[in-house]
Amino acid sequence: MMNKDGFAQWISDLALRMEKGLPGQGAHEKMAPMHRKSLSESELFNTGYRTAAVLALLVPDPINSIPRIVLIERSEGPVSHSGQISFPGGKREGDEDLLVTALREANEELGIQANQVSLLGGLTSLYIPPSNFLVHPFLGYMNEIPEFILSEAEVKRVLLLPVSSFLDQGNVSIEVFKSSNGSTVEAPTYRIDDVTIWGATAMMMAEISSLIRGEI
Repeated sequence: MMNKDGFAQWISDLALRMEKGLPGQGAHEKMAPMHRKSLSESELFNTGYRTAAVLALLVPDPINSIPRIVLIERSEGPVSHSGQISFPGGKREGDEDLLVTALREANEELGIQANQVSLLGGLTSLYIPPSNFLVHPFLGYMNEIPEFILSEAEVKRVLLLPVSSFLDQGNVSIEVFKSSNGSTVEAPTYRIDDVTIWGATAMMMAEISSLIRGEI
């Protein structure tokens, strides 16, 4: 069991690990779909990609203060990635700062106030071929779980999953999915209770897990 001071120390240790560097693409590849091809910077430039940002938010469990991470199940509909598990976030507007994008989207989707979030730093950006987005993740934390105000058009439910669940290899399996274009995709998957996490979110979560383990 961890108390509030324990959560603060856990965050402090994580911040020190981030200062040493990021695990990067090596961590992403651990949870990458089997067909996925890494792109060089020059190849990525030629895709004419769009830009987005997401917020990976750490909070303490209200009972035992163990670290949890905030994920969302997106509402079903015609929008990209509907029904999937993801971090709060979305498309950059104009030339706004990418951190501003992540915090704005977290506010629009979950009612999280930007001034309540303490930033640990940016994570490694990740290109998502089906939607042609280059996504910039940011890792932050709050010292207590906020009161979520869901955008029903975008968010079906909020998930507060123990970070320890992502460190347990017993929760990782290889599964087959249908991609947005209808093709079959084989991918490493986190299965935690009734939640299935794969694709870009799993790849970003793999980098966070590597940071927690102290892997660079």
